[in-house]
Amino acid sequence: MKKIILILAVFSVFAAVAISEIYNISNSAGDSRNSAAALDENGNMHVVWQDDSNGRYAVYYKEVYSNGSTTNAIEISNSTGNAMNPSIAVDGSIVHIAWQDDRDGTWRIYYKRLSTSGIVLMNEIPVSINESFTPTIAAKNGSIFIAWTENDGGEKHIHYTALYLPPNSPPEANFTYSPKIAGIGDKISFISTSHDADENIVNYTWEFGDGNIGYGSVVTHSYASWGNYTVNLTVIDAYGETDTISKIVKIGGMFFVKSSFNSPMQGFGIDHYNSIQDAVDNASENATIKVYPGLYKENVVIDKPLKLIDDPAGPYINA
Repeated sequence: MKKIILILAVFSVFAAVAISEIYNISNSAGDSRNSAAALDENGNMHVVWQDDSNGRYAVYYKEVYSNGSTTNAIEISNSTGNAMNPSIAVDGSIVHIAWQDDRDGTWRIYYKRLSTSGIVLMNEIPVSINESFTPTIAAKNGSIFIAWTENDGGEKHIHYTALYLPPNSPPEANFTYSPKIAGIGDKISFISTSHDADENIVNYTWEFGDGNIGYGSVVTHSYASWGNYTVNLTVIDAYGETDTISKIVKIGGMFFVKSSFNSPMQGFGIDHYNSIQDAVDNASENATIKVYPGLYKENVVIDKPLKLIDDPAGPYINA
């Protein structure tokens, strides 16, 4: 069983080579071989290799940091056949990968690109026509060159192609959310209103400020405690350009009353009640209590200044 092994080394012109620990990158149950690597501008290494853990050879990718830690392995090829002999290049924030693949019964060269954070920017495309093997790839300033060995009527020749990334307008991140006033356990809908002139946004990543992350143009999230949370939305387009916007979402400070609320729900007894009087008793002075439509058979005694509003946020009374 073969593994992909990494040696991190520090070289000195006048001294012996200092070699760090040796790390197992692939760490799979299958046979891993034919690795290739490239460094990004931050000094992190991006590695690809072929592995047959799933009963066929597939191409995998990882980012490796200088301390030996890595991201999780991503299958790049997504082929129904065999994929092998990968090559990799990094240009700015984009990782370019090429490999040979026999998904349609003939070995051909395929190309795919990712961001340096591992987000797929473009699905794989074939770049050769005839039987082709062992690609190598290079990229700089938006120009990508792929060379390979091709079977020309029984003779092997070297072929290449060039791909060029067109001028790109970076995306502009923005979002809205609803409801604007929420309590513990309430579902909040976050909707991206981000814009990209090229209509090429491929990823939406939400950081909700409580350690949780979501993905997609529309997501929902709820919070387990009161507080002001900084919500970040980062969008990335097909050319690796990103933009981030942050907004403060306030949870708490308002009390909610609905006759159907009950104890299993998150926030019940804290800022959610099924009795108006319970909300009044637990609210601080000048707090707002939102009462949803329902049947409340109770005599309410208000002994402090409060604001009571109905649903959704219509007329209110100061008590």
